[in-house]
Amino acid sequence: MTGGDSRASSASTFGRTAALVAAVLGWLFDGFEMGLFPLIGGPALEDLLGSSAAAGDADRWFGASLAGVTLLGTWGSIQWIPRWAIQLGGTATPHAKEYSQIATALGASIATYVTAVIADRLGRRPTSTILCLATIAAALWLYQGHGAFGPSFLVAAFLAGGVSASFYGFFPRYFPELFPTAVRATGQGFAFNFGRIIAAIGGLQTATLMGYFGGSFPKAGSVLAAVYLIGAVIVWLGPETKGQPLPE
Repeated sequence: MTGGDSRASSASTFGRTAALVAAVLGWLFDGFEMGLFPLIGGPALEDLLGSSAAAGDADRWFGASLAGVTLLGTWGSIQWIPRWAIQLGGTATPHAKEYSQIATALGASIATYVTAVIADRLGRRPTSTILCLATIAAALWLYQGHGAFGPSFLVAAFLAGGVSASFYGFFPRYFPELFPTAVRATGQGFAFNFGRIIAAIGGLQTATLMGYFGGSFPKAGSVLAAVYLIGAVIVWLGPETKGQPLPE
């Protein structure tokens, strides 16, 4: 290994470690912000984590798994769109990255609001399944259907950014319905933030996958989008809460 290769390897290792530390610190910060850690030893945390609360225990890990899968899909597949846009746009389109970021952000802004309405009409589990399958379809159309930057690419980025971000309108609708009042905030906070750690650990392997595919964004992005198939199955392990009273 040459000196340049050694330095590049060290930089890559440092970058991955820093990203993991940042993810953990972010989870800790959110925990303090929402009052999770001051609850240690208190009734709320005991109810959530106690061995006697079997149903609550299952729900918190169900929520964490569901969030982890969708966050991993977003970070591992959709977040590569701006970097790929730079590659496709080249010198002919110097602002391809910015255009693609605007497209994905607009899609996300609209979809997060619409999703909560859809979940109320169709139910929680069917909605989540549809979102998972729609995200896979949008990602495949984006990555496999485009070899150049242009209007069609931006439309695909808008759709992929929208359906992948729609979960962040769905989870705040669904997660509070999983937990009783005493641990509702703590339970959904655990699901969100532990899911973030799962996604961070998995997302660190994206660079390895990119290397395996010779730096191909379409191949790596398409493969990582398949993680949503797991989400489409996991959601059926949880309860359907449409029309049900909140647990007390």
